[in-house]
Amino acid sequence: MQRVSLTFNGKNKVKKQYTIYNASCESLFMMVRQYLDFHMTRILLLSVLFFSFFNNSLITADELNVLFLGGKSHHQPEQLYLSIKPYLESKGVVVTYTEDMSKLSVEGLKPYAGLIVFANTTEITESQLQALLDFVEQDGKGFIPLHCASYCFIKSEPYIALLGAQFKKHGGRVVKVKNVAPAHPIMQNFPGFSSWDETYVHHKHNDKDRTILEYREGDEQAEGNTREPWTWVRTQGKGRIFYTAWGHDARTWNQPGFQNLVARGVFWAC
Repeated sequence: MQRVSLTFNGKNKVKKQYTIYNASCESLFMMVRQYLDFHMTRILLLSVLFFSFFNNSLITADELNVLFLGGKSHHQPEQLYLSIKPYLESKGVVVTYTEDMSKLSVEGLKPYAGLIVFANTTEITESQLQALLDFVEQDGKGFIPLHCASYCFIKSEPYIALLGAQFKKHGGRVVKVKNVAPAHPIMQNFPGFSSWDETYVHHKHNDKDRTILEYREGDEQAEGNTREPWTWVRTQGKGRIFYTAWGHDARTWNQPGFQNLVARGVFWAC
């Protein structure tokens, strides 16, 4: 009887070795074929589930818990949270709303896989900032700042760098954007949408480990620019960040396309 060892590269390039005892090469090949057929079937099934989500029909993993940090603001965070909550929960995302900044602590963030920020809070303590940074960098959790979150904690350079830029100014009109990363998992098969929104212009851009997904084109640009980064992702430490400038008011938050984009961002980041 002949002993044969086969080595396959698994997830994270970990080599998995399979030792097979066979009486003949023919039976060896049959076993290899069965192994490959089995795993190809799994890959096909996973692909079907993956593309189902990005066509708005994914049944997600059980209960992904996310904290939504709002606040007293003309953006009306609690009302807009309530408008997107049913959609996110239909996808398996359990969203908890708070305006309590003390939740930005090790214990306060511990139950959650991700943090959504949609607020105009300008101050953050050193301990709150450190808890947020550790949540992302060390714990590998997701950070999902939306719209006005880019003008939160306005004097905190580490927060601005984490998010990827800071809001500078805006106008307002029906916004159309260009998907410049159609191969990115968030943007695959995403049909896009248009809506009246504030035409955010950012500054203090942090290009490190940042990938732009959408640009806003047209008027109201930063000096010398013809397009404005609008939606992007970053990585920092073990964690992931998803940001979009979409989301001034209900005209955008009630858009199915916006709700789907946020869901995609949550799943990617978390």
